[in-house]
Amino acid sequence: MNHSEANATTTRPSVLDPHCEQLIDHAAGAGAWVLQSISVIGYHEILKNLYHVVMDSVPLMQHAAGILEREQSSGDDYLGRYRDYLRHHIEEESGHDIWLLEDLEALHGAGIESDERPVNEHLARMMAGHWHALHGDNPWLLLGHMWALESRPPSARGLRALRERLGLSAAMTHAYEHHAVADPEHARGLATLIAEPALSEEIRADITLGARITATGVARFWLELGKRYGLMPAA
Repeated sequence: MNHSEANATTTRPSVLDPHCEQLIDHAAGAGAWVLQSISVIGYHEILKNLYHVVMDSVPLMQHAAGILEREQSSGDDYLGRYRDYLRHHIEEESGHDIWLLEDLEALHGAGIESDERPVNEHLARMMAGHWHALHGDNPWLLLGHMWALESRPPSARGLRALRERLGLSAAMTHAYEHHAVADPEHARGLATLIAEPALSEEIRADITLGARITATGVARFWLELGKRYGLMPAA
């Protein structure tokens, strides 16, 4: 989830229209602001919600890869490159939901647990939107979804500050810290796919829509969380 300050060591290309990129920046900025002040109980709630997003990541990519496999019979080289990216990314992302469960278990072992709440409605709607697109045989919104999540990786410096402030062990931030290292490379691959000059305006519009859906859902999640934990005005 794009949820931290921009990584100062990463040069991020702008591949979608400026308004969409600003929306993604807004979501990342909201996450960074919340993480600077969130309590350890709030951090537990963040991980629980992130788990439900990550749990769906591999199935979403597998479904999209299946669509591309069927459509590649047309001989379109780009479809093959997108499919190959997904296959590689599926291998990289497999098991990350388990990592989050292990991080949560480490928190439980320290007596840290948040209230029982359902998955945040904004994140649930976000994921439902992407499943709806894939069930309509449209793999393009997923490309925007991944860009919105991975083009603003969590800051390693910010995560160190979070650990120190809350007294967390490395076992409680393993999944987060992995993405601080891995996401910049993932984003470079996504940027190459999205910036393909031969993409039609219709496909580019779908990619942008996917990014907007995700950035909006993520931003609303952070803002709602911040209000509930008293980190920002309720109105």
